[in-house]
This record gives sequence, C-alpha cells and structure tokens, in this order.
Amino acid sequence: PEPRLVVSAVVTRFELKRYGVTDFRALVRTYIDLGADAIKLKGVLTPAELDAIFGAARDGGLPVWGHTTGTGLEEALDAGINGLPHLKTFSAYALRTDARRPPAPDGVDAWVWSSEEWHYVDEARLHAIVERIVRQGVWVEPGLTTEKYFTLPYPIPAEHDYLRDVPSLRGWIRSWMPFGEQGLLTLHMRRARIAAVYERQCAFVRDFHDRGGVMITGTDLMEPGLPLHEEMRLL
Repeated sequence: PEPRLVVSAVVTRFELKRYGVTDFRALVRTYIDLGADAIKLKGVLTPAELDAIFGAARDGGLPVWGHTTGTGLEEALDAGINGLPHLKTFSAYALRTDARRPPAPDGVDAWVWSSEEWHYVDEARLHAIVERIVRQGVWVEPGLTTEKYFTLPYPIPAEHDYLRDVPSLRGWIRSWMPFGEQGLLTLHMRRARIAAVYERQCAFVRDFHDRGGVMITGTDLMEPGLPLHEEMRLL
C-alpha cells in the first residue's frame, strides 16, 4: 500500500532563482509542467504578484493555499485563496499596540510570546474575517496537535515508542523546533503558557465550525501518522 500524495509547490522569491524564471506567473507555469497538484504561498507577496500567481494557477486548474501572515489575509481572499493552513493566520489580528502585551523576549520565549498574540486578538475584526472565509468556502487547517505541543516535546505513547528508532522518522521529530531549556520548572511554566493559548485557539475552532466553516486535518512537521489521529481526536 502507498499513500496518495497531493504535492503543493511553494511560491517564494527563492524559488524564482532556483527555477531560473523572472516572475511568479512563469514559476507557476513551471510547476504545472512538472505535475504539481497545488500552489502554496509563503512569504511576503504584493497584490500584483498574487494576481499573477492566482491567474496562472487558475489557467492550469490548480488550487492555491498557504500562509498569509506576510502577505495579508484580506489580500489573499481577494485573490481567491482556497485554503489557510495554521492558526497563526488568525493571531495576526492581535491588537499589537495593547499596553498589556509585554515586549518581545529572546530565545524560545520569543516563539511562545508570538503565539500569545491570541490573548490580544481584536474579536470584531476576527469575526468579520471568519464570516468572509465561510462565505467564500475557504478551508482552514488548524493544526491543533502542533499548537498543543508548540515548543514542547511530542509525547509518543509508550506502545509506539519503537517508532523513535524507525530510520524514516528519525529526522522528522520536529528538528526545526527550538525546544530550549528542559528544566522542570521552566518546562512547567512554558507548558502552562502554551495551554492557555491552546484553550483560546480551541474556542476559535469551535466558533469557526459553528459558523459553518470547513476544516481539514493537518499536523505541520510533526511525526507522520500518530499526530494525525490525535488531530482528529482533538477536533
């Protein structure tokens, strides 16, 4: 048995150089020729660049999804985006001038501080954009498993601990995540902060579902297999 792969080709300025093309329309056409199933946005893109990307994708019959934190969610919706991975998309609606919000720290705490934007979100703007997303039929991939264990080690159940020794998984145990200090007190405090953010995110996911929003499952760069089942359980 083999998995069915839906391969999304990422669109960034780095890829322009990698494929030797001068504009995003040509890059998308290159991906179509290579057999990509979808186009994924990443990085900061202008409205004109979005028009070029989405126009070429539509010509080739490919959907477009991806990150909007650099480009802007409204601009991506204007262009006709099909899907939004990661809840970071919505924490971008935080009130960044809120006097209660502490300044950004260094190290791993900067990652936690960034996720805590959820505590300062502008509810009116958030609800307005959710209504638009639902109206346009855009799916959201919340990645609750990733958020629940953000900056924390994923607890592989004891009965599946043998998976740590499987060569194909060894390099996928979130090597990109800066875990930082693992002392008991530090870890306990960070776990409590992440749990508070996660509770707020779950409330958002429930509200999005109640409003008729479409959700899909996904686990970002966590271990293949197990977290996907946990994602379905959490949803």
